[in-house]
Amino acid sequence: MESIKLNLRNPDFTTARRISQAINAFLGTDAARPSDPATVRLWVPSDYDNQVVNLLTDIEQLRIQPDQLARVIIDEQSGTIVMGEHVRISRVAIAQGSLTIRITESEQVS
Repeated sequence: MESIKLNLRNPDFTTARRISQAINAFLGTDAARPSDPATVRLWVPSDYDNQVVNLLTDIEQLRIQPDQLARVIIDEQSGTIVMGEHVRISRVAIAQGSLTIRITESEQVS
């Protein structure tokens, strides 16, 4: 087997790049490259000829921090807006009928 395609469940350019960087650092070669946000292509190094299972076992042990998605969901019927914890809002002005939105910052120490 010459190469392997690793498919990401949640396609993301940053995560695909981090995966390829972690694999390359582990192997000490340029064997892994992201080909699109959902796929990382891995060329099997000569050290792992006829040992693809060993290669995959070694790779699955690597720690990778996936990119954290900022999600915003808007219910058009009720006008309800739900935001995930990774959403960041800068200075903004919003005007819609009698709707008023204030964005304030408060420091919290835990």
